[in-house]
Order: sequence, then C-alpha cells, then structure tokens
Amino acid sequence: MSMTKPTSEQVTFLAAGAGAAQRTALDKLRDTVSVKDFGAVGDGVVDDTVAINAAIATNKAVYFPPGTYMTSGVSLAYSAANPRILYGDDYLNTSIKRISGTNPIVDVAQFTQVRLENLTFDGNNTAGYGIIWRAHYSLIHRCRVSNCQNYGMFVSGSNVSKMDFVKIQNCYGGMQIDNTADPLPVDPVYSCLYTTFENVFLEWSGGATGYSALRLAGQQCQALTFQDLQLETTNSFISKITTPAIDIHPSNCSHLYFYKLQAELPYGNDVAMVSVDSATSDSVRFIGGRLYIGAQGGAARWDAPAFAFTSVDGGSVTDMSLIGRDEAGTVTATSMMTMHLCKNMVVRDNLISLKEPNVLINESTPTQFLHTTNNTVPPKMIGASATDAAPVAAINQTTAGSVTIADDAFFDIFGNGGTTSPGANVACIITLYSSTASIPNVNTFAMFLAQSSNFMGTAAHQTVTIYAGSDVELTTLGSGVACSLGATADGKLGVQVGGGTAAARAIRVYNRLGSNQIVSIDIKWMNLV
Repeated sequence: MSMTKPTSEQVTFLAAGAGAAQRTALDKLRDTVSVKDFGAVGDGVVDDTVAINAAIATNKAVYFPPGTYMTSGVSLAYSAANPRILYGDDYLNTSIKRISGTNPIVDVAQFTQVRLENLTFDGNNTAGYGIIWRAHYSLIHRCRVSNCQNYGMFVSGSNVSKMDFVKIQNCYGGMQIDNTADPLPVDPVYSCLYTTFENVFLEWSGGATGYSALRLAGQQCQALTFQDLQLETTNSFISKITTPAIDIHPSNCSHLYFYKLQAELPYGNDVAMVSVDSATSDSVRFIGGRLYIGAQGGAARWDAPAFAFTSVDGGSVTDMSLIGRDEAGTVTATSMMTMHLCKNMVVRDNLISLKEPNVLINESTPTQFLHTTNNTVPPKMIGASATDAAPVAAINQTTAGSVTIADDAFFDIFGNGGTTSPGANVACIITLYSSTASIPNVNTFAMFLAQSSNFMGTAAHQTVTIYAGSDVELTTLGSGVACSLGATADGKLGVQVGGGTAAARAIRVYNRLGSNQIVSIDIKWMNLV
C-alpha cells in the first residue's frame, strides 16, 4: 500500500526547553527566508535585484547562501514593526555586488533594528557609495565593503549602534560620517551619537582622490568610540598622503574617543595625518596606538605634523608612538603637533621615535592650559626652534629622554639664548636631574616665565626651590640681557632665564661642573593668556 508523504504543514516542531509551544514545520521554516527562495542565482552574472528585494519585502531575516549576487541597488525601507536583517555565512564567500551606476549597494533607510552580518558589499569599481547607513539601535558585524570609487560607507545617522570587525578596502575613501550631506536625503535628519566602532579597518587612496580614511563632518557627532581602528593606504607605492587620514571638522562634536589607533603610511605626508578643526569641538581624545611613516622603507618623510588641532577644548594625545624611518635627510615638518585657538589640552606619555622634526608642539596661538609631560623624545626635541610662537616640549627622566651637555657648553630649553627667540606669555615648571652630578634626585626648581616686554625673566612670578648643597644655580637675567657662560658660577649646573625683548627670551642650561653631564629634563608648559 502506498503511503502519502506528509507536508511541512502536517509535520510539527517543538523546541527544546520548558514552555516551548508546538508549531508546524512550515511555520518554523518561515522564520527566515533565503534570497534563493525568490529566484536569486548568485552566480556573479544574473541580476538578482528583484529576488533580493522580494525577500526583503517579507519582513523576515534574509539569508544569502555563498555566492555573488549582482544588483543595481538594494533598499532597506523603513518599517516600524519589523527589523531588517541581511546575513550570510562568511563575507569571504558571500557578496552583494553592484552591476554599475552610482546607486549605493545597500541604502539603509530603516531607522531602528538593522543588522548586516557576514557579507561583502562589492562596488565593482564604480562611483557610488558601498553602504549609506541611517540606522539606530543597529549592528554591522563581520562585513566588508570594497571596490568603491567613493567612500565605502556613508553614515548619515547612527545612534546607540555598533560596527565591529568591519573592513573597507580598495575604496577612494574609508568612512564618512556626515548628517548634512546625505546624497539621498531623508526626513528627519538624525545625528550620530553613542555609537561604537570596534576593530574597523579603513583603507583609502591616500588623498590622491581627495578622500580620507575617516571623515567626520556635519552636525552633532558626539559620544563616539573608535576602538582598534586601523588605517592604511590602498596604494603601497603612493609617495605622500595629501588629505588627512582622519579629518574631523563637524560643526558640533564632543566626546570622541580613539583607543589604540593604528595608521601606517608607506612613505610620507604633505598634510597632518590627523586633523581636528571644529569651533565647537570638546573632548577629542587619542589614547594609545601608533602612527608609522615608512612602512614600505625608502625615503620616508614627515613633511607635516602627525596631529593638527584647531579650536579644540579638551583634546589629548596620550600613550601613543609616533614612528618614522626618516631616511630622506632634511624634513620640512617643524613639529609633531600643531595647536591653534585650543585650550585644556593634554600631551603625555608618548614615544617619538624619529630624527626630525625639532619640536613636539607648535602653537600658532597660545594654548590655554596645556599640560605636556612624560613624553620620550629625541634630545633635539626637548627645546624649541625659533619658528614656534609658543613652543612646548617635555621628556621623561629616562635614558631616551636625556641630553648630554659638554663641559662649559649649554642646552637651550626655550629660545636660543639671546639671538632670536619666539613667543610671549609662556610659563613652565622644570624638573632637572643629572646622574653625573651631585644633584639630589628630589632637587627641583620651578620657574614662572612671563614672556612679555613688561617683565624681566622670572621677576614678576618666581617660585624657586633649590636644596642646600645643590649644584644647581638659577640666574635671572636683566631685561634684554642675553645668556652667557659667565653668568653661571664655575662648579654649577646653571639655569639662566632671560626676558624682556623678544631676542632675550630664553631658558638655557649651562654646564660648568667640570665634566660632561647627562641631564634629564621634564618640562610642563603653561601659557599666561
């Protein structure tokens, strides 16, 4: 006797666990849909746009089996009741690829509960964005965007969301976050708040096409965290970057945190690697990581600062390594960082490992409340060059941060002793220690230097502590008087402070102890503005 096979409507399914309700197998199978249920081929040739959109229209989670799905563009339209989920098994074997044109591969107009997982979005070397993202309480996990002659991802709005293990490769730009320049504008316009970007890899053209690896613009980029962000150029043979790797200039940004930033440039930079320019920026912090010039060897050059800050209140660079091969001889960068119209800035516990440039920070305008300490730098970076308006430098008391001063020679901490010297309204606290002199380890002296034509050296503000029997001598020079060897007594390690005229503004250390001295110096600069 023949038997009739049961249908999926007749077969029941019961999940394991207390309280599970019996369902039909058909109902269970319809929890998710596959694009192949709607006729998608995934062979890299057939246009699967209609099938993909039909699967999305079911309001179910949409599965992409391994394959390459060609499309003229996929839209995740807004749905108040249903999340939007697109997922595959592995981004290495499952991709959604643009056929041609400038439509984004995926246009996310859904405002809540979007998930993209284990997929590659391939721009096919055409001019559109890879993904346009407008999603809150949402997730992108283990996805890749590639081959876009534009930014790989445009984030128009993203609140309380997360992107982790995301790669953007072989695109003109990496990621653009900007809620005022949406190429497919929607209403209302949302901000980008409380979103985390973790283990994100951004590859960009190095500026040859005017793009950055990460660009923040528009309004209200706030409370964003970037953890383990890695930046590289698409062309390992590019000579120099011509746009910043990170370009931050929204009209309102605050509390941007970059943890363990990694950036490798093959040869050099004509612009700052990181540029922060916003009249209303507050608390932009870079904590840990490495910026590396010369990943490809050869003539590596720092021809611009690593960081450029403008109008930032509460910025910091801490626990970072700034490394460069510096094999090209003369390097035109005058500082590792620039600051303009900034206040409440912190630069500490950084390692600077390269021959050039001369100073750590160049301020075109005095920075209100700048704290710099425990930065390990080459000896020549301890002082300031004559081109700095208000130079700042500091080293930790380590061998790497020490400087050797020959007998009857000097080292300039600020200015150059009386020929030409920059800046005004600068104060500093200096800790000096020589391992080869009879200076007690705790011997410190504090100098508040008023860099103004109305003051002479430390005459206006002076707090000096020198312990009895110390070999350190502090000398305050007359207004406009240049530093000189004779102003320090024989047998002393003398610190001479000059003020008054611009030419005489200086802090110089003379060694008259009778032998070469290895001196460690820690400097904390402030600006009297």
